[in-house]
Amino acid sequence: MSGSFDTTQLRHVAEQIAAGNVGAFDQAAPGVSKVLGPAALAGGFGEVMLYCAIGVWVLAARSFFTFGRRKDVDGAS
Repeated sequence: MSGSFDTTQLRHVAEQIAAGNVGAFDQAAPGVSKVLGPAALAGGFGEVMLYCAIGVWVLAARSFFTFGRRKDVDGAS
């Protein structure tokens, strides 16, 4: 294999890694560090989790400002 991927190979390797087969990248690109596949997967997962956490906080803040705090909860019944 030359030093680059074509579109079909790249898509296949990406599907394999997304399915949890981190060894697929090592097989597709010999000579690349064995740590690269798991590190890329873990880094991507960490970024997605950070994005989700920020999204939850933004939605919670918008909900708080939109609906406000109820002062008379006991008297509503």
